Amino acid sequence: NAYGKSKLLGEENIIKINPNFMIFRVSWMYSSFGNNFVKTMIRLAESRKEISVVNDQIGAPTYARDLAFDILALLEKIFIANKKFSSGIYHYCNEGQISWKGFAEEIFKIKKINCKVNPILTEDYPTEAKRPLWSVLNTNKINTQLEMYPSDWQDALKECLKEIKD
Repeated sequence: NAYGKSKLLGEENIIKINPNFMIFRVSWMYSSFGNNFVKTMIRLAESRKEISVVNDQIGAPTYARDLAFDILALLEKIFIANKKFSSGIYHYCNEGQISWKGFAEEIFKIKKINCKVNPILTEDYPTEAKRPLWSVLNTNKINTQLEMYPSDWQDALKECLKEIKD
């Protein structure tokens, strides 16, 4: 789709401009700020007793704060400790995997929100953006080459939800 093509074009341009690059690809990004899935689920649950959420797309949520802290730690290794790392494209997400439905249920469980989550298929939730059924990123490269070890997605979600006021 156009979104994916524009991201790829951006990556290609970065690589052309500077051979010393690090590109981080992330999945299912959320935080306590802005608009994202976590905040949308909480908002919807405030006005509904039940919602329908896609259950056949599996991915790995990424807590923006974890990514930011890990990049800051990496920059410290590079600029303060003079550690060398290879240029490249790196996948980053919190550890583990879940469906969007399961993610919504976990949000409600942690926040103690009483809202039923009904499963639906991707084909029953039409959107302009085509999303893959499987989008779990392999983080072996950041583990071995960048010494980054993101936390489990459930632990990260708990931390994020502490910041979101009821």
